[in-house]
Amino acid sequence: MKILLALASFKDYLNSIDANLHLKKKFTQLGVEEKLIKIFPMADGGEYTGEVLNFYLKKKKFKIATLDIFNKKIFTNVYLINKQKVFVSSSEILGLRNYQRKKLNPLNFSSYGLGMVVKKLSKNYKEIIIGLGGTQTLDVGAGALQALGAIFLDKNNNKIKNVIPKN
Repeated sequence: MKILLALASFKDYLNSIDANLHLKKKFTQLGVEEKLIKIFPMADGGEYTGEVLNFYLKKKKFKIATLDIFNKKIFTNVYLINKQKVFVSSSEILGLRNYQRKKLNPLNFSSYGLGMVVKKLSKNYKEIIIGLGGTQTLDVGAGALQALGAIFLDKNNNKIKNVIPKN
């Protein structure tokens, strides 16, 4: 008998790697030989995708400063794939983190921080892979485009300074 464990993450609670390792430990405590158990962490492009990618590639990661959905300064992980290519997860920037969800209005959220990261990384890397998922924004990327230099105008041709759905 061989056992393949292929759990994805448990949203905002446990990443895929830790979930698989935890279950593997429980099987070994029940008497299953460790060598018979294979783990296969999975991700869907949302939260913890970078960690899963790094689990398989075993590359370096680094942090970069940006803004979250409330324009608060945060640091997000960037995963190095090779000298020319990096991976960044939008959920680390545009997710809710530990905020109280019921008191929040997504019409006030911006994807601007994702655009900031792409702009910074584009100075040193030819390819930037973005894992999309686990985000809480409704601006369809307009904030990110604004960070990259796009200009948005209202119906009177006035420049919109803060592109969020409410505006």
